[in-house]
Amino acid sequence: MAPMTTVQLVTTVMALPDVSCYDPSSIQRGQEECMRREGLDVDLPQVHLRSGMQAKQSYMDAILSNNKDIHTVCREKLPRQRAMSCAIDVASKCMPAGYKDYLPDSSSAAGILDEICDNPDLFNIKCATAKASELFDCGYGRGIQYGGGPTKDLLCKAFHWNVDCLLE
Repeated sequence: MAPMTTVQLVTTVMALPDVSCYDPSSIQRGQEECMRREGLDVDLPQVHLRSGMQAKQSYMDAILSNNKDIHTVCREKLPRQRAMSCAIDVASKCMPAGYKDYLPDSSSAAGILDEICDNPDLFNIKCATAKASELFDCGYGRGIQYGGGPTKDLLCKAFHWNVDCLLE
């Protein structure tokens, strides 16, 4: 058995927030609790599955209110990694077994932040914020075109659509 990393250890030692897996807002509150426990003031967007424009507005509001420069984010890296790990574990707890592989694991999510912080000059947060609205429109539009296909297939396609949208 491989030794535990700091990020893995946190969710093992700290109990996950109690959530009702039948209530999406309860899951979100649990994820927000993960952020608060680490002293992070992060507003997670409200998820509106039926209205793309409401979802877009929620995501854009969250991006703008949480926008910090990369150096500030990296100074808070360990608490952010622990909070991400906790939030992923909360989501995973409520995810049906057949869909858990579609969630990132804690170490890969922590690795993304490591990569950004190891190369801070390669990540332009102002550009990312400015392009977020276009990315949402592009990905959402492709999802609408897809229609009512199988959910698992949609999850795989959504990742590829967003990568394609980033490259356009």
